[in-house]
Amino acid sequence: IFKAKYTNTAWIPASTPEKWKFSTSNSGWTSDNHAYEWLTTLFEPETRRIDGKRRLLLLDGHGSHLTARFIAFCLNKNIDLVCLPPHTSHLLQPLDVGVFSPLKRALSAEIEKLFRLDTCRIPRIEWTEAYITARAKAFTTRNVELSFQVSGIYLLSPITILLTLRMPTPTPQ
Repeated sequence: IFKAKYTNTAWIPASTPEKWKFSTSNSGWTSDNHAYEWLTTLFEPETRRIDGKRRLLLLDGHGSHLTARFIAFCLNKNIDLVCLPPHTSHLLQPLDVGVFSPLKRALSAEIEKLFRLDTCRIPRIEWTEAYITARAKAFTTRNVELSFQVSGIYLLSPITILLTLRMPTPTPQ
């Protein structure tokens, strides 16, 4: 999501993977409409099962995931929603646990290469090219599988999940 009023095709490199989608917002952040569009045009079609089995979607508590329209669509399409407890996504959200950190390191390395050539602003197309390269390094099958395992979500390990959460210290009465 670029911070802009309209998407400019000049920002999108020819090397962009075919199924990638780009959008804009005035803030550069996601919105209720972005979340719903992602759900209906990307997640649902890509995970649709011909056998009709239910699908699971893990979410953090961002408001864009908790709109009536988002939830109703999921109910209608046999998508089960699990909302992670507040302030736990850094512990339990699989991509936060094991993919975004390698992505940040890889993207920093790619951006550093660009700054060696020119310390001015990085054009959006060059940033996007750097992101494509970094994402390919970080979003490996191994990293994604380990992320789910380390978070305790798959294979389900409640003790792993509970051990990562800090329990409040009881106060004497």
